Amino acid sequence: MQDIKQASKSLSSEVQSTTSEYKEITELIGGLRTRALLLRRQLIYFNGAEYETLHCFIRRFSLSMAEMEE
Repeated sequence: MQDIKQASKSLSSEVQSTTSEYKEITELIGGLRTRALLLRRQLIYFNGAEYETLHCFIRRFSLSMAEMEE
């Protein structure tokens, strides 16, 4: 019975740790997404090759972020 209580405490501690890490990662992803959106808005002021280069970067970045969330 003591082993079960110890395992339960250990599992509970691990769940809390994982929850905290997940929250931190989610906040970081949110910050990166916000920065990406701001950068995308700034792209409006670029033209030609500069715009295409930056647009391709942002698109790949956005896809990578979406994959990380899955």
